[in-house]
Amino acid sequence: AWKLLGPRSLAMTLIATLLLSVFIDLTALLPVYTSNALLASIFGGALSGLGVGLLFLRGISTGGTDLLALMMKKPFPNLPSGTMLLVIDACVVVFAVLIFRDIDVALYSTIAILVSSKVIDALAEGVDYAKVIYTVTDRGDEVTNVLNTYTDRGTTIIPAVGGYTRGEKQVVLTVTRRNVLAQTLKLIHQADPNAFTFVMDSTEVHGEGFKLD
Repeated sequence: AWKLLGPRSLAMTLIATLLLSVFIDLTALLPVYTSNALLASIFGGALSGLGVGLLFLRGISTGGTDLLALMMKKPFPNLPSGTMLLVIDACVVVFAVLIFRDIDVALYSTIAILVSSKVIDALAEGVDYAKVIYTVTDRGDEVTNVLNTYTDRGTTIIPAVGGYTRGEKQVVLTVTRRNVLAQTLKLIHQADPNAFTFVMDSTEVHGEGFKLD
């Protein structure tokens, strides 16, 4: 881990491991839920996936099998983190079945790690998910100025020619998060009410303001 992830990531992992142990002991003070093992597996797996997913986004783990999954992300960057963790935890469950001979616990554990892995992958994809906005306008400078002033996103101006009018146009390209899409479109409309704007989805964005490699 020191070699693949670096000292900072490993130090934060040690902190997360310590806090995880503390909070596990604190949960012993809460009432024990024993009504439905299936519900416990689903909700426990979802909460676990949410916590581990948030750590994964920062290159941190809790020091368990998720640390191994995080390390495997380096040589296999195209494999989803949640899927790798699912495979590793599934191997642990198989060994547990062979040793303890309790198939019910194994089945519920499988449900929990499956839900957890899906939440981790959904969280990772959701953070990278963005909107690409193309604006065809005669006022490229005005659109760029208003976006640069009121948003934290950069723009790219591409020279263009209208296919019908044959007049000079500009295409202003910008990438933004989903949660500020409406505000960005409003700013563009304010800068040029006659602009032609269309939006496309992007599932992964690299660069300043998004994912930095």
